Order: sequence, then structure tokens, then C-alpha cells
Amino acid sequence: MKLLIGLAALALGSAAAQARDLSVVSWGGAYQDAQKEVYFKPFMDKTKIKMVDESWDGGIGVLRAKLQGGANNWDVVQVESEELLLGCEEGLFESSTGPSSAAATST
Repeated sequence: MKLLIGLAALALGSAAAQARDLSVVSWGGAYQDAQKEVYFKPFMDKTKIKMVDESWDGGIGVLRAKLQGGANNWDVVQVESEELLLGCEEGLFESSTGPSSAAATST
């Protein structure tokens, strides 16, 4: 299983984010099923914010392509430490309070 190091918000225009459900991307399988029960459902119940979740296999190239191609529909993505470092260095991530810094939470 991949080493799960952090969550990082991808750069996304605030108007676009408000016009649709919050999108959270993780590793899929039993791990993501557990996240749905422990994190996603309680979050939606408490905040009344609708959420959709997707899975991915990782890779900084995927993040670059989504941003450069204008197809970014991900709000929060679980990344590995290498992707987090490269994404921060390249300015791919945006904090939850604005584009000035990357938001990361170690797990």
C-alpha cells in the first residue's frame, strides 16, 4: 500500500468550487470506503455540504495535466510525500484559505 502522507487542495477558482459539490480524491478500495464512513459522511451531515469522491492511482503528471489542461475538477486530493513536495515547489496546490500556501496534513 502506498505511503499516505498528506492532503493538499489543488488550485481551483472559488466560483467554480461553489457551483458544484466538493470533490475529494483518494486511493480507492477499502481505504476510501473507510474514509467515507469515518470522515466524509460525518462532514456532510454536520456541514450540509454535498461531496463527491473519486479515486486515483497517484502521479504528479496527473495533477500537472489536470491543471495545465484546464480540466481540474478536484478540490482535495490525497497525495504522497513526493507529490506533495513537487506540487508545492511547482505551485500546483492552493491552501483552503487562498493561493498563498499549500495546505497539508500529515497522516
